[in-house]
Amino acid sequence: MNLSQTDYFIAIARTGSLSAAAAQLGVSQPALSKYLSGLESLFGMPLFTREKRRLKLTQAGRIYYNASCRISSAMQETRSMIKALSITDKKELSIAVSPHQGAQVMAQMYPQIKKQFPGITLRLFEGYTRRLYQAVRSKKADLALTTVMEDEENVNVIPMFEEDMLLAVPSYHNLAVLSSPDSDHLAVIDVRELSDTPFVLMDEKNTTIGALSRRILEEAGIDPIVVYESENGFLVDAMIHAGAGVGFVPKHYVVPSRDVVYFALKKNYRFVYCVVTREGYHLSREERYLIYLQLKGKEHNPELHDIHSEELEKLAEEFEQDPSWPPLTEWRLNY
Repeated sequence: MNLSQTDYFIAIARTGSLSAAAAQLGVSQPALSKYLSGLESLFGMPLFTREKRRLKLTQAGRIYYNASCRISSAMQETRSMIKALSITDKKELSIAVSPHQGAQVMAQMYPQIKKQFPGITLRLFEGYTRRLYQAVRSKKADLALTTVMEDEENVNVIPMFEEDMLLAVPSYHNLAVLSSPDSDHLAVIDVRELSDTPFVLMDEKNTTIGALSRRILEEAGIDPIVVYESENGFLVDAMIHAGAGVGFVPKHYVVPSRDVVYFALKKNYRFVYCVVTREGYHLSREERYLIYLQLKGKEHNPELHDIHSEELEKLAEEFEQDPSWPPLTEWRLNY
């Protein structure tokens, strides 16, 4: 077995096409065809059959494919171990995140990144949404894990997924009796029914949730009585639980509580999680892997909704179709 060409066979098996495998590997199709013919001559039997214009592994081909995958995985692990010995190979991930949720998500992803890139180091810039955009523009961070703010300029935004906005209402409120105990099928409420109720809000100038909250109220024709306003989402949530007023929260904030009930909004509002970089900035492989971890990790979070884009699909394919890259298994993120 030619160790330098095991990736050739894996690529043919995974794409089911000589032309697609050649394009992926960056080699000519005739060269790949010659390689496969030589390999089948060596074993004296076919390794593929053609079915509906697609190459399918024979029994012998399956055996060779499994062996090739084991060798490729071992070579990848060996390269990673050798790289870890090199001081000059170390790189730095410079990421801007929120002090709470963003840092929590980054802390979960870092061991996975470190596993694949042993020489990596991490530098976090913490702040709330507006400051995270500013950190990227001023080069204090290379990218930010945050949410979309529509009025930000001179940045590149990669939307990843969306989350519903809900209304949190203290249990003592007279409308609380209309709520549903089933968090997957929340009762719906018209915000206008709360026009005379005090509100606890996120800061509208510096946070996406705050800006969206104000938009919801404005569209409902409500000039709210605001008893407390903060950039800190956990503090806002705590004030709502303490009975200070009603407020808007992301769906992942929903937890069983005697103090608060939750409603879906009559008009559905969502905010968008994204990655932010400077205009013209090229993501490193480590940074692309970080985004890939987020995409795969959110698959176990039903409150998050997919945003389909060609850019994200290509990014996922980079790691899922690379025969030298170990598959990501048993991975989830807790947002």
